Amino acid sequence: MKQAVLASLVAGLVIVGLGVAYFYETSGHPNTGTNSTTYTASNPNLGIHLSFSLNATATKPGGRIGFQAFVYNDLGRENNVSASSNWSIPRLVMDPCGPVDSPVAVVTIPGHYDEANLSSAPSPEFGFGCTTVEGGVKNYSFQPYSDMAYVIGGSQGCAPSLCRMGVGYTGTVFGYLNNGQASPFMRGVYTVVAEDEWGDLALAPLTVT
Repeated sequence: MKQAVLASLVAGLVIVGLGVAYFYETSGHPNTGTNSTTYTASNPNLGIHLSFSLNATATKPGGRIGFQAFVYNDLGRENNVSASSNWSIPRLVMDPCGPVDSPVAVVTIPGHYDEANLSSAPSPEFGFGCTTVEGGVKNYSFQPYSDMAYVIGGSQGCAPSLCRMGVGYTGTVFGYLNNGQASPFMRGVYTVVAEDEWGDLALAPLTVT
């Protein structure tokens, strides 16, 4: 029952972030198709990595881009990772950050950025770095070589036997924030940013022509 409630809450979320304008949760395990481009950010200290994929790197004005952003366990054993609030660029993250009990956020910003100049990117209005710690998550017990983990704690009253989930989510971006207003993609260059609350950061270029 609690699994069904959790799934319905996740599926119903509509999230607004800097430059994302909207993205929505889709069901199923990560799958962006054979044409996807994947970007990764490793965190050897914790034995995890952030995997971020787009199903295309270009679209038309008003178009949509599918994505997946998941955290994986690099170890061949169960890996218990404490929840954190160590966002690399916290001001690029707006509330809410992602689906229920997800420590991953995805935003899209106008312009071309890399890790060297991302700190100069425009800041969203009312943006801040949220974290699953605020929702009561204690840790994620990752399964060996997997993105699947038992979520310990959390705002949904999860117990280990009830909240086994992929740590991350899939969705679609189809716009960005322009002066605080959500707008569909227009011609130009964008950067899609994926972050997790352990400080991992992956950037993907996007062109709208």
